[in-house]
Order: sequence, then structure tokens, then C-alpha cells
Amino acid sequence: MNDLGTFIRQFSRGDRGIYEVKKKNKRFIAYSELYQSALELSASWRTLKLRERFIAVVWMEQSLDGLRSFLAVVLAGGIPVPMHSFSAVEDISGAVRRLEADMVVVSTAKFRMFHSSLSLMDVQRSPYWIDLDTGRLLAGSDGSDASHGSGHGGGKFAEREYTPPTETAVIFMSSGSTGWPKGIMLSDHNMISNVESIQDYVCLNRGDKVLAFKSLGYCSSITGEWLTALFAGCDLQLTDAFMHPFEMLRFVREYGTTFMCTVPSAILPLVKTERWGEKDVASLRKMTIVGGPMPSDSLLHLSSRMPSVELMPSYGLTEASPRVTYLPAQQLKVRPGSVGIPVKGVQVSVYRSGVVAEPGEHGEIVVTGPNVMLGYYNNDRLTSEQLKPEGLYTSDIGYIDQDGFIYITGRMDNALNVGGHTVYPETIERILLGLPFVREVAVTGVADDIWGERMVAFVVLSDGNGRISELAEFSKLHLQPVQRPRKWIIVDEQQLPRTIVGKINRLALRTMAKEWEDAATFTSPG
Repeated sequence: MNDLGTFIRQFSRGDRGIYEVKKKNKRFIAYSELYQSALELSASWRTLKLRERFIAVVWMEQSLDGLRSFLAVVLAGGIPVPMHSFSAVEDISGAVRRLEADMVVVSTAKFRMFHSSLSLMDVQRSPYWIDLDTGRLLAGSDGSDASHGSGHGGGKFAEREYTPPTETAVIFMSSGSTGWPKGIMLSDHNMISNVESIQDYVCLNRGDKVLAFKSLGYCSSITGEWLTALFAGCDLQLTDAFMHPFEMLRFVREYGTTFMCTVPSAILPLVKTERWGEKDVASLRKMTIVGGPMPSDSLLHLSSRMPSVELMPSYGLTEASPRVTYLPAQQLKVRPGSVGIPVKGVQVSVYRSGVVAEPGEHGEIVVTGPNVMLGYYNNDRLTSEQLKPEGLYTSDIGYIDQDGFIYITGRMDNALNVGGHTVYPETIERILLGLPFVREVAVTGVADDIWGERMVAFVVLSDGNGRISELAEFSKLHLQPVQRPRKWIIVDEQQLPRTIVGKINRLALRTMAKEWEDAATFTSPG
């Protein structure tokens, strides 16, 4: 058995487990029962004569069956590739082809949807298709009986174009904001070390109830919630993504959640409304915020409204399994703009022009530690660009202050060149989100003969009222001249282009800004 399987077996208690809550329907399974069920499922696959390190794309539903399928692949000696439940058919098909997957685990309903749009290449490839709910073989992709392994000639596998390192435990797919998603290969040691580092600072106990509502396609959900709850010996609450933050508060209040890991987009709307109070989060002890920066003022305001909750902004990336830093709750009022200090066992440096930057000097964030990935699937060039002797180059820009606290200010690939100055749109967005009537903002640039690039801000208002003059005045007070958007576009939330995981698609945003440049709705503050 591999190390991840052994780890899960070791901490699979019989008196703690997972509550699956779906539209008032709730079922519970102890960790030990889930492990045993996954073990039996993995044993049933032996007749398939799978290759020793088979790759299984798991179209993860937000359910116990999704977790069981993931675990069964691990226990069968395979490499799971968890995909978001909201992934499009094209995303699954692309992952199957690029990873040369031997198995696809999917619900019957989604299999039918997939089957109706299969390409000739998919039919010829034809991996094993496994029902997510029952673990049984589905009909082959060509509609034939799959009981003997359609497409594999009774268990004979073609040679791989690429064989992942033997240490590979899980492959997570990147968000794919530009081009096809990358396959990020993590080892057992990567993930287990990060679980231990996360527990070292969140300090969960056996009475805690950990809420998992983010997609199980995220490394953060697998490592930071499921496996951390398992390791800490406390219960996990598994539910669908919330459509509105008030639904999240209602769940916490009704089910007594004590710990949750959320993202800025899910929590920011709560900062800008008075329709909730401290009693709504009375059970909550701790909250980590991951997935992007949150305005300092908003963090402080949120903290003041839930004084009994330890708020801990954190920073990470899938290539680091994913957690890299956290801000201790007692430091929030002192350094609300910081992502904190490295988690246990991890080191963070800032490099500028190939040398370590001085305190306060901006540069690229570089991470070293047992959590750093093995590399990108079948992409030696990109792996060598990101993994160097100094560590994992993250493409995130930031600095470390005199006391060792880390600040993230932008990303290299999002940088704009405005009048010879490097400007990071994330910095501007974080500041503009401080306005109470701004729900979301996305900043990009369009080509300009004089300035190089001219900044454009797409703004989603929380109340639907146009206040471009106030946006312009606010930017004059809080942004340097080169940081101020020259054009403001009021849009609905649905108009912002996003990746499959909900992040702003920066490449598409640039195209959108160019298309809107001469449109009648392209409005300037004057």
C-alpha cells in the first residue's frame, strides 16, 4: 500500500466521520466505514487487470461517493485526477487524452452526456468507465459491454507517451486561464507533510466540525479540509457550494460548524451588509481565507463583527500542495495586508534578478519545502522554468518585511506596463473593493500609443446603481496616478469572463476590454 493509503487507514476512526448534507437530507459515514468501502471497491477492480500505476480521472461530485472513488483509486495503486463537478465535457475529454487516462469515474448521468459528444479519438482510446455511485463498470464508450475492458483488449495497455514519476500520488489540474490546464503532480510526501503543517497552525481538536463546500477538485479541499479533519480526528461536513453567503451562514448556524476555509468572493458580500450578526457564527471558532487577496479594511471589519472567530488569511498554490503561509489571528490587526509567515517545514524567499531581495524589496516569491510538487505532467520545459535550485518559482510578486511577514502584491503574468511602470491589477482591485458599493472588480489593460497600456476597470456594483464619478474620486485618493484606471465599465457579474474554477480569466478580460473600447457603453470618468 502507498503512503497516502497508509496515512488514511491509520487515521480512519470509527467514532468520527463525514456528514453529507444535501437539501436537508443528511447521511453519516465513519471514516473507518468509508475506508472499508473504498477498499472493497478497489478490490473489485482487480479483474480489470489495470496497469500498476494507472491514471483515473474522477469527475468529483460533492459527495461521499466522490471521496470514496478518489480513495478507491489510491488504494488500488492508481493515481487519481480529481476534476470539478462543474467541469465541462471538453475539460474531461482533454484531461483523459492528455493524461492518457486508463479509467474515468463518473456518474451515470454525466457519462450519458459525455457519451453523446465523444470524438473519434475518445472512442478509440476508450478507457474503463466506472459509475461514481456504484463503482461498477458502465458500458464502453462505443456502447458495448464494458465488463471485459472495452478498448483495452482484455487488459492489454498501450505504452504511455509519458510515464509520471513513481512517487506521483495525485494529479491536480490547474485552472487553465491561458491555454490548456496543466497537470500538477504531487507525491504522498507532498500532501501528507502539508496536512501536518496545516494542522500545526489551525490546531483542530476532536470536537471540531470542519465545513467543506469548495469543489473537491481543489487541492485545498482534499488536503486542507478532508485529510486535515481526518488527521485531527474531527468530523467533516460535506455539502454543495453555496449560492449565496447567507446560505453559508445558515448552514453554520444550523449544523454548528466550528471551522471553515473560504475564499474572498464567498465572504466579501458579508462585509458589505448588516443583515447578519455575531449570533449567526456563534459556533465558529476559526476561519482561514484562501484563494486570493482580500482588502485589509474588509478583513478588519469582518474581524470586528465576529470577535470570537480567529480569522487567518493564508496563501498557497496547488504546486505547493497547497498551503504555504498563514497569518496568525493575533497579527491580523497589526498586519491585515500580510499573508503571514510560512507554515511549519516550509521556507519562503523573494528573488529579484536572480538574487535574494532585501527586506521590503519586491520580487518573485520562491518556495522550498516537502510540499513542493514533483513537476508538471509531460512538460519538462515548464517544470524546469518553475522548479529551480532555489525552489518553486510561483510567479507571484511580493515582499517580506523586516519581521519576516510576507506580502503578495500581484502576479508576473498579469503585470501591466503603464508609462514604463509595472502595475499589478490585483493591487488595484484589492483597493477598489474597499468601496461599499463595489461587489467585484477586474482590471486589465488595452494598448496605448503613449502609455504603452491604458488601464480599464470592469466593475460589478452591489446595488446596481452607477457611481462612476465616485469610483474616479476614490481612485484619486487611494491610488497613484499610474495605478488609476482610465476607463470604467459597469457590468453584471455574469459578464466577467472566468476560468472553469471561477477565477477571472485574464486573457479573455484583455480581449473583452479591446472589444468594448469603442462601444457606446464604454464610459469614461472624464
